[in-house]
Amino acid sequence: VGSRFVWDVDGFTMPAQDLVVNGDYEKHLYYITYFLDGVYYGMQSYTYEDEITYLVPTIPDGMVFSGWDVDYELMPADHIEARGTTAVQPAS
Repeated sequence: VGSRFVWDVDGFTMPAQDLVVNGDYEKHLYYITYFLDGVYYGMQSYTYEDEITYLVPTIPDGMVFSGWDVDYELMPADHIEARGTTAVQPAS
């Protein structure tokens, strides 16, 4: 989960002697796509189990932000959509 094995050899013709082929694991990138009031706000990329730091939207004076509707602490092995809304700040 979260990575794939990648060989370091692209197409080649087999030589007449021994050949050493190496490979390594490559981490997948997963994305958080943000929508604020139904409109695309931004995107972040993480690898599996990275600690997530959510975007903090710039909100006009007199408005309040509901927060994002997801609360993962670590990035899952999947893409995420985070949605939030703004509203007029109630009068004090």
